[in-house]
Amino acid sequence: DAPLLAVKITTFQGGGTAIGTLMQHGVADADAQISFMRSWSRVFRGLPLEPRPLHERCVVHELGTGGLSADEKPDSLKVKVVPPGEKSMPEFIGVMPKINGGEVCVVPFSKAVMDEMKAAANSGLPEGQFVSADDMVTARVWRALCAMRCSQLGLSSDSEETTTVGRAVNVRKRTDPPLGDGYCANGVTNCYTEFKVRELLGMTTAAVALKL
Repeated sequence: DAPLLAVKITTFQGGGTAIGTLMQHGVADADAQISFMRSWSRVFRGLPLEPRPLHERCVVHELGTGGLSADEKPDSLKVKVVPPGEKSMPEFIGVMPKINGGEVCVVPFSKAVMDEMKAAANSGLPEGQFVSADDMVTARVWRALCAMRCSQLGLSSDSEETTTVGRAVNVRKRTDPPLGDGYCANGVTNCYTEFKVRELLGMTTAAVALKL
């Protein structure tokens, strides 16, 4: 029942004003929210909108209207529909007592270590292939977390169970044509990669990263 957009304006006794906004991510992503604030500022100052807000939904809407060919559509969408009033429970709720710890740790990586791990992941790759730092870290963390979960849950490292990693992906520049800077909506979606446990734990960091 939360509003799609909430705005709070605070004025300070010594002068000055602070404007806070809260917007549903399904309505607008960070790019759109920043563009909204900039446009608001330009209107206040009597300046033209630049870029002009774009509310055209055709490019994104084709996914749900049959505008894409069969090979362009994802095999499945991980969307869970819950009836009104019913709570959505995580699928892993049953094993939470086994995997939920009471402590959290932060593992810092220096630039030198990051450069070394990235270079190792890219070593020996064919020309034209490249592993980014983000994909490299995701691959390493996914493999390590999967191995730890196997230990916690008593699963074998050659298990046929499916392990999934999910990430947020900005598609603003990936559509054809690109959505553009003025696209006033949400251009971020969830992206999932799945492997069998035995497959993931048997792959190199680079091999996993290239599949993300």
